[in-house]
Amino acid sequence: MKKYLRSNLEKFNHFKNLLFYNNTKYIVIIYHRVLPYQIEDPTDNYILQEDFEKQISYLNKNYEIVDINSIQLLNNNKKPKIIITFDDGYYDNYLYAYPILKSHKISSIFFIPTYYIDNKKIIWDKLLSLILIFANNHSKKLIIRNLQNKIIFNKSYKYNFLKKDFWFLINYLKKTNISFIENLLFDLIDQLDNPIFENKLDYCIGKKEIKELSTNNMHIGSHANYHLSLRNYDDHNFCNEIIESKNKIETIIEKKCQYFSFPFGSKDDFTYNQINLLVNLGFKKCFLNIKGLNNINKNTIYEKRIIMHTFKNLKYILG
Repeated sequence: MKKYLRSNLEKFNHFKNLLFYNNTKYIVIIYHRVLPYQIEDPTDNYILQEDFEKQISYLNKNYEIVDINSIQLLNNNKKPKIIITFDDGYYDNYLYAYPILKSHKISSIFFIPTYYIDNKKIIWDKLLSLILIFANNHSKKLIIRNLQNKIIFNKSYKYNFLKKDFWFLINYLKKTNISFIENLLFDLIDQLDNPIFENKLDYCIGKKEIKELSTNNMHIGSHANYHLSLRNYDDHNFCNEIIESKNKIETIIEKKCQYFSFPFGSKDDFTYNQINLLVNLGFKKCFLNIKGLNNINKNTIYEKRIIMHTFKNLKYILG
């Protein structure tokens, strides 16, 4: 019933937005992973390579896909405008999405969590999902302690509560720190008798690939350093992390890094004061994980986005 109601609400909102659409409004869409095969993923934020190509072809035909730097150039084309973005910087973005974008001569923004560039570590939330999937599939027990060393998770897997468990842990861990998270993940792997999680596609894009993207009409944006929720950072720590990430990207691409995407990006993951700080740090735009359309005339620094996946109904993308 919920799925049915959600689908009909999406259709209603699509036609309402289409009716009142004008060429000052635009859509920013967000992809995470593009893969040639299906995976088990509690986030569901991936799309098959063949479906990605179909979506890009459809969008290119029915909408006007524009470069972020030209969004201010108004014209009389009534086609809704679209900006394409990618979060988390997975290697599959480079290997499978980039060639398709390039063949269609489409520009995009790739947001990179810079701590993971060439450090041979899987992004922490992806590694957590791999650990939980392994435990679930092998009926293993996991014990997790919080920062105060109190048990917050003690489960022997016999039934599939994977998605619920994953988001419970993500919402706790994203507000801690990278040292605590990495130690916890090492401990969980040890509890599982040290399974090996090595898939190149699960790693972040490296310097070489970032440089190639940047020199071929793709924008490289910051996704902070450690891929943690930034809401509870004080101004000093927030600025230090963002400056470190921004400087690392600019060293690689040899040009300004002007775009920022908040990790996770919900209302629980940033403050509007932090958005103002981004302006002072030299960013032109920041991107959120909050659904909605954007209006050129409002001239806001932050952009709402619509998440894309394999099962997204493109006929109602404005919904």
